[in-house]
Amino acid sequence: MNSKAVRALRKKFIFIAMLAIAFVIFFLVMLLNVTNYVATRREIRQVLELMCEQYGEERGTASMGNDTGRDYSTDSKALEKAASAGWLRDDSFDLFALFTGYYRDVSSNYYERVKTLDPYFAVLLNQEGNVLEILPSDISEESAKVAAAFAEQTYDEQKEFGNNGGYYYLMKETRYGSVVSFFDGSAQITAMHRLLYASIVICMGILIIVFWPVYFFSDRMIQPELRNIERQKQFITNASHELKTPLAVIRANTELVELMNGESEWTTSTLRQVDRMNGLIKNLVTIARAEEKADKTALAEVDVSAAVKDTADTFAPVATQNGKELVQEIEENVRLVADEAAIRQLASLLLDNAIKYCDEGGKVTAQLSRRGKAKGIRLVVSNDYAAGANVDYSRFFERFYREDSSHNTEKGGYGIGLSIAESIVSSYNGSISASWKNGMISFTCILL
Repeated sequence: MNSKAVRALRKKFIFIAMLAIAFVIFFLVMLLNVTNYVATRREIRQVLELMCEQYGEERGTASMGNDTGRDYSTDSKALEKAASAGWLRDDSFDLFALFTGYYRDVSSNYYERVKTLDPYFAVLLNQEGNVLEILPSDISEESAKVAAAFAEQTYDEQKEFGNNGGYYYLMKETRYGSVVSFFDGSAQITAMHRLLYASIVICMGILIIVFWPVYFFSDRMIQPELRNIERQKQFITNASHELKTPLAVIRANTELVELMNGESEWTTSTLRQVDRMNGLIKNLVTIARAEEKADKTALAEVDVSAAVKDTADTFAPVATQNGKELVQEIEENVRLVADEAAIRQLASLLLDNAIKYCDEGGKVTAQLSRRGKAKGIRLVVSNDYAAGANVDYSRFFERFYREDSSHNTEKGGYGIGLSIAESIVSSYNGSISASWKNGMISFTCILL
């Protein structure tokens, strides 16, 4: 795991930790507000039940059947005014309204509305739903007409308990008919809103406060791992320099033996292994350097099409010599701000790998294109690979990994070519992946 992967893991940890904390806080906020909402409705209902009992029983006998001479017919202007103020709006499912601010306009003109309607009143109805009396008896004429409209609407809808434009209502059947009690719950609604908004603000503050310790301590946690990665890079670099000297001595001594005694099977094998060790050291150093962040000041706009085409042209004779076909599907004038040497090395690694592991007489394809409207380019190198149906392609980018469990080196290479390719792509914030379909394996690089 390189330093970039460690930092990416840290970001993932921060995201998951904050998401978990946010979920817990959200659950607590919901629990607090829903509990408050249920308790408030229960209290309001208790008040309305007391009102129904008082007005329906104590004053029902004296009121029912007595004509007070007062006209309670619903006036169109009173209804129109009530509707425009939102008083006749059916808000029985007011938990949704609580969390969406549906009552904001209603509760904001609470004091203005109280001047027109009393904070509580009751309407007595006969068996046919006609208004007999509105209590208290000193309610204004305009309030009486709006109250009658409230009651008739409630009676027609046959809803026992609910909310209408900020007024909670409860309808009860009595021996004299029906009594509908109304209670102005705007103050309670406003209180619930205040609790909701306050809890949201407090929770947002808690998230912001908690974020910084998580951010700080996560950085402290990854520092030892980052130091280990840097030590590994230094070790690879230092070891490569230390190994070059004995390898150079072995090569010189072997060549001297060949000059004195002539070339033999043993000297040839020794020189071959020396060359292999030198190549391995060079590739390990390349990985260590490729994992470092690309120097943006050294980058320039590169004609990727030309770079990939030139690289593919150099591999065409190699493919032909091995009895394989190399096909180029390269879009013209594809450009990217990058290091041209890195682009050529990436293409070389993928083409070399594809030719080595392509089936006999198979085809290797190099494709280059823009990513449509998205930023960046797409480089895909594919080859025929009939035996790739049950292969774990996620491990192809591990260092020294070979799909052949025997680690046979007859095809050359060190098992780190794809790891180098991954490091190059990662240094430019890109991605690389391997996939198999219809007897063909493809390595797809996205460069941003």
